[in-house]
Amino acid sequence: MLLFSPTLVVRFILGIALILVANSLYAAGGEFSPWQSRTRVVVPLGGQWQRSLDDGRSWQPVSLPRVEDAAPNRILYRKTIHLDSTALERTWHLSFGGVRDAVEVTINGQYLGRFFSGQVPFSVTIPRGILHAGRNTVELSASFASDEAALQQRMQWRAPLRPVGIVRPVALIGSASAATIERIALDQELDQEKALLRITASIGSQRGNAAPNLLLRATLRQGGTLVASSEQPVAPIPERTFPVTMELRVPSPQLWSVQSPSLYQLQIEVSAAGVLLDDLERSIAFRTVQPARGEHALFRINGAPVLARGVVYVDQWHSRPDGMLVEPNYERDVRLLQQLGVNLVYCAWLPPSQRFLDLCSSAGIAVVLDLPFGDLPTRYYAGEELRTRAQNMMIRLRDAFGGEPCIVGYVLSSMAPLSKGAVQEFIGTLAPLVPPGTLRFAVLAAGHPLDGSGWWQDAPTRCSVHQRPNALARSQRYRAGTLPHSCNAWPEAVGTPRRSARATIQPEWLCRSAFRRSTSCSNQPALPT
Repeated sequence: MLLFSPTLVVRFILGIALILVANSLYAAGGEFSPWQSRTRVVVPLGGQWQRSLDDGRSWQPVSLPRVEDAAPNRILYRKTIHLDSTALERTWHLSFGGVRDAVEVTINGQYLGRFFSGQVPFSVTIPRGILHAGRNTVELSASFASDEAALQQRMQWRAPLRPVGIVRPVALIGSASAATIERIALDQELDQEKALLRITASIGSQRGNAAPNLLLRATLRQGGTLVASSEQPVAPIPERTFPVTMELRVPSPQLWSVQSPSLYQLQIEVSAAGVLLDDLERSIAFRTVQPARGEHALFRINGAPVLARGVVYVDQWHSRPDGMLVEPNYERDVRLLQQLGVNLVYCAWLPPSQRFLDLCSSAGIAVVLDLPFGDLPTRYYAGEELRTRAQNMMIRLRDAFGGEPCIVGYVLSSMAPLSKGAVQEFIGTLAPLVPPGTLRFAVLAAGHPLDGSGWWQDAPTRCSVHQRPNALARSQRYRAGTLPHSCNAWPEAVGTPRRSARATIQPEWLCRSAFRRSTSCSNQPALPT
């Protein structure tokens, strides 16, 4: 859903981008991952589950994913699945599209652990011997990351409602047990004439008699044309995961930008004796991002300044009357963004879906991701609990989305007083986790003093949206602001266009108490032609 930025002064603090881009990516595959596969088996676990709101004393049938009204701080879910004997020959991952905030996983009575999600996709490898032929019971326990996390969320009155639960789809993903691509790290070195793509694939085997003489192959294509390829023989280690590094050299690469979103298709395959065991494929791009110093732009892509025209986007799924969540029409949303001339999206509060990011990469829309830890009293930023949770969230975001071409930066601080030492230390713990090649952003409240301690004197502070001081009561509504003439960052009004591309638009308003939209607005600028 598209929303306006609140009544704030928004100022972006840009970090220094590096030409070397390092991304460590989970490679479970499926609809929650940028990696797709021809060989892996995906078993969706949506639909009917059993749910308990009283620690297992009573159970009710529900459908997942879902949002719970007036939910407790802990919700139990269970589901029975059936597997045949041939399925046990595979390595299985339990893949989550997003859980709020953490989930405990138990399969057939075997406790696998507690995993933080923060609504970011992640996968859990199921150890060999846990699943068996026939009936299998999957039990999930969703909860806040901590009691303090639940308290802090209630303080963030600008944020959309974020109750606990399984709020995105869940699936089982099976790959060959003889050899599985567990994780992939991509490094880029780029100059004006060539690009070097360094691929580090972690190959694992859960079978004691792992296949001998594996062959790892990487190919890079653009529009079906082979651009580069490399092969490397691999000697697997049974019951172990080991890294294998390969390099692809690309002469005169076509660079990704908001004007020309050039994408490549990277495919990685592992085979034995000519038989394909596992494969993964995804879109990648070559580009650099730098802060724009002394210019009326937010940042540079490939050295060219980007005059950003952006909106705030909250990826909140629609809730049916029974509480089940339904995926929005991302294709429609991205078409609307293109019709409005938008080239930058600030994904606030909630992590975006992989489908939305894929569409933005193809459409040439840059994306900034948000760490939803803003708008808290300063004392919390000094606490170890918030810092650890923010670091875990940053690691999840980096692992899930680090290689996405459209992502140009991360908001590390929102509505926090940057002159305070606790906030500076909080950001300092997160900055090393931001993927190189992306920028670090901050969102400041109106009237925020940047010269308190001189800590930000050397930081490039380039773009602000001039709006009224932040003095709204909780029950009041926020309105989109206007731009200073010297900085083309956020349009005066952004909303949902009507049926005709030449019709007027009505800006959307955000009401925190019920997260409703209203179209009672007299300011109706025309759509760009």
